[in-house]
Amino acid sequence: MAITGGSSGIGRECAVYFAKKGYDIVFSYNKNEQGAAELNKEFPCCYPVRADFNIKGEAESFCKAVKKRLGHLDVLINNAGVADYSLITELSEERWDEIMNVNLKAMYITTRELLPLMIKEHRGAIINISSMWGITGASCEAAYSASKGGVIAFTKALAKEAGPSGISVNAIAPGVIKTNMTKQLDESTIKELAQSAPLLKIGEPYDIAQAAYFLSQSNFITGQVLAVDGGMTI
Repeated sequence: MAITGGSSGIGRECAVYFAKKGYDIVFSYNKNEQGAAELNKEFPCCYPVRADFNIKGEAESFCKAVKKRLGHLDVLINNAGVADYSLITELSEERWDEIMNVNLKAMYITTRELLPLMIKEHRGAIINISSMWGITGASCEAAYSASKGGVIAFTKALAKEAGPSGISVNAIAPGVIKTNMTKQLDESTIKELAQSAPLLKIGEPYDIAQAAYFLSQSNFITGQVLAVDGGMTI
């Protein structure tokens, strides 16, 4: 299987979860070389490939590494993502492009390049990591929300396209999860977000990994957006 953005947070937890289930995994990382090395050391079946998805050609290079290392593909998790907390009037065009490149365009490229491996075997599962903000939108996160909304639309369209080839395509929309992204938020904000969810807590990366595995094993779920958010988007 292949995972983008696998050296920390949700991606790392997905890699660990699937590794424990016996999968051979190729995962991408960008700046977190230490995290990638540690994951590979703990689980030698997890093979790291450095790729900056904001740079043209690097998503294709990652896919080439997947093809060379595995030769086939049963599960693809498009997880790599970046966030930005700023007013739209203060968001530069360069930053907007970076968010779209990493969160949306890279997903298109990895899917385009790796889908033929699944079509060849007439089976496979693609899981795209969106966000609850892709469903509801978030103030001061217009670019991030737009990119994650695009992930949802892409997922639904691709499910219709890939379904006849025996391939399921679903999205997960995480709520507030304990990752490096949420470390940018102060304690009072985290507490406020937790209290706004019916379950009165924020999630763990494990919650997303568990959902991803469930979707990868399902034979009759496709085109869906599974909100793993403690009920926040009810």
